[in-house]
Amino acid sequence: MKKIIYLLSLVLVAITACDPLEDTYNELDKTNSEKGYDLVVPLASADYSLLNGVSGAGNIVKNNNFNHIDSVKTFVPVILSKKFPQLGKGSSALVTYDYYNAIKIKQTASFTLTASDYTAIGINFPNLSSEAQILSAVRYKYPNPAQYDVVTLTYEYRVSGVTTTQTSRLVYIGDTWYIAFIPSANDYKAMAQNFSNFGNRTTAKENLGIYFGELFPYNKTGDTRAAIYVYSYTDANNVRHNEDNLVIFKYDGAKWLAVEDVTKQTLQFGHDGGQWVPDNTIKLSLASSDYTAIGALVTNEAAKASITRYGNFDKRLSSDEDIIKYLGAWLKSKYPASEVGQKYLITFKTFNPSGTEELHLILNASGAYEEVE
Repeated sequence: MKKIIYLLSLVLVAITACDPLEDTYNELDKTNSEKGYDLVVPLASADYSLLNGVSGAGNIVKNNNFNHIDSVKTFVPVILSKKFPQLGKGSSALVTYDYYNAIKIKQTASFTLTASDYTAIGINFPNLSSEAQILSAVRYKYPNPAQYDVVTLTYEYRVSGVTTTQTSRLVYIGDTWYIAFIPSANDYKAMAQNFSNFGNRTTAKENLGIYFGELFPYNKTGDTRAAIYVYSYTDANNVRHNEDNLVIFKYDGAKWLAVEDVTKQTLQFGHDGGQWVPDNTIKLSLASSDYTAIGALVTNEAAKASITRYGNFDKRLSSDEDIIKYLGAWLKSKYPASEVGQKYLITFKTFNPSGTEELHLILNASGAYEEVE
């Protein structure tokens, strides 16, 4: 079995000069290129510095983050190779890194609904009367949105028998449209602002989060809302600017938290014997219930009875090829939505000889699982 080693960023407050990770690195030094280790690696600033001098990695070193998944796949292997030069084939690393994805308005558009628009979206009257209809209208008028696109939609709105002209701003986040909260002059005052703007982005996020708690007290964990506020600043030439800023909030069960531009992401890498490569392998260790499920798929009665009763594979009854077939059938049953190329590393028990083995399977183009060479 491979060892799992957690490499944590430690801050020492001590007068000793010892290295807190010395034992960990000594343990890794004992290995050779054929012995695999499972690592959990949160990247620290010193790790990004390992990319100093590497072509194309200048901004990564400067900012201590990545801004594109392709860069993650290209440069994290460089970091791992420099950080763990003694590791080789069979090793894996679950890497946590900082990912920069600026949350800002990308494209804008404006529409005013016409009589034909109401008919086209399936409304019998020339007005809207619910949030669902507003969302239907923006999907009709702007059918191909991109992340953080904003649409200003003007429409007739009828409620309690009264029709008024209203305007909403909607923002596309993920794969969903959200009606953005637009602070009024009174809202800015309620958020302790002397003018109808914010002069500091951090203050805007903090105050809006608190204000959302008052405006929207009945929410579920994971709910998402968006706000567009006016950000006012003076540039280097002493020219004053007012611009619209987008902020996204998620409810954590107790309060509204702003989604930051830099977030923690994880990606697994594996060493193929020559280099570190992105690895989608899902690791499974069979439990008693899994052997029961596998046994139900086996047609050989002796093997079926043994697997189900003893919770292992008796190699007198099941060859290596049989075990690959059994586990492949079980994976197809357990994970029917797996895509071609998905890998599974399965740890299972055997008898004769008794022990534990691993099998690395991949879903091929024909829809069958085969062993990873």
